[in-house]
Amino acid sequence: MEITPPSPSPKPSRVHIGPIILVILSLTAFILAGIIYLTRSTPPPLLSPLAQIANPVADILGINPKHPEKIIYGFLPFWNMNESDNFNYHLLTHVAYFGLDYNPDGTIHKISDDNTLEPGWNQLNSSQANQVFRSTKSARGKTIIVMRAMTQKLIESLVNNPDHRQQVIDSTMEILDQKNFDGINIDFEYVGTPDTQTKNNFSLLVKQLSSVCKQTRPGCEVSIDVFADSAVKNRIWDYASITPHIDYVIIMAYDFFRSSSSQAGPVAPLRGACSESSSDQSTCLEYDVAQTIADFSKIIPAEKIILGVPYYGYQWQTTTSEFLSNTYQKTGATATYKRIQELLTSSNQEDRSAILGLSTHWNDTTLTPWITYTDTEGNIQQIHYEDEHSLSLKYDLVNQSNIAGIAIWALGYDGHWPQLWQLLQHKFLK
Repeated sequence: MEITPPSPSPKPSRVHIGPIILVILSLTAFILAGIIYLTRSTPPPLLSPLAQIANPVADILGINPKHPEKIIYGFLPFWNMNESDNFNYHLLTHVAYFGLDYNPDGTIHKISDDNTLEPGWNQLNSSQANQVFRSTKSARGKTIIVMRAMTQKLIESLVNNPDHRQQVIDSTMEILDQKNFDGINIDFEYVGTPDTQTKNNFSLLVKQLSSVCKQTRPGCEVSIDVFADSAVKNRIWDYASITPHIDYVIIMAYDFFRSSSSQAGPVAPLRGACSESSSDQSTCLEYDVAQTIADFSKIIPAEKIILGVPYYGYQWQTTTSEFLSNTYQKTGATATYKRIQELLTSSNQEDRSAILGLSTHWNDTTLTPWITYTDTEGNIQQIHYEDEHSLSLKYDLVNQSNIAGIAIWALGYDGHWPQLWQLLQHKFLK
């Protein structure tokens, strides 16, 4: 827009430039104010864009909020996506979406047997998932895709056929490119002892996938999930072969007792493994978390070790109220931290009347909590789980051991309860 200066007056003998400049500046300011008003005549949307930012004040001001000193890796299963509003993203260095499965030929499993979209694939493409990924990146975290194979037959098909191995790589890289993930978590859970061919070909797949990812996507991060006993037992993971090619080994240090166990016991005992000094061999355990870390530290650099921790436990009907009591078959069920807190704090009379004589316990050997009560049918119930106390002790061991950090299974299992977030902040933000 042209600015028309005032009509000239008769030229005086001496020109006063100051007043002219002042008038021009005043007119310019007036016109600019009008332009700004016109451009803002359409009201802004009611939904503030700040709602899409994990920490709006910090992001706007360019402040780098405190970031955990250890890796805090959160696995987010697709069935917990509705809990994502409760997440504190600034306490997470990684959010790993769990997950996608392969077909036997290495393509992504997208359609279920009933001809509907496979839930993991469907949720990955939801607006909720996209919001989680945006929030993670706004908080300067990394987004990871978990690629799964959960049966021996499927794993053997994927790794032992060269064409299938290549398809696994191609399919995985396509997902990374589409969703702009920062890395891959390889979750191939081969139960039992693999033959040499399968073990070697799994190592080959990991090397090839890692190489392609790091070459085509600089900064690509590759991790694997492994069983807690795999440092001392012959499993599918050949650490000497794999470790140089990956960034992290995530130890699934839970399910020491499972829903199908014949005894009720802690899902992640910190201590309690049998030794020559154990006073009672009948009550000591085959393995524990502390021994797990010690065994892995002998074969893998500490900076590559991540300890998986459970936000859940198990409930069984048991024959007695004693620790390590025998269980009744097919009575085991998952008990999340959220469910435990609701059970312990419920003021609902109907809920309270469904249990009799609820007692909380602490085992000084395994350093874990457990609950006993009698249901309305007179059955004894036991729940072994993790709480702030037991997790705090594990986090202390992580810090003392100088390993890379922890991995939470799973985000959302704590519901809206803030205690476990507060514990992470206390232990890992200095």
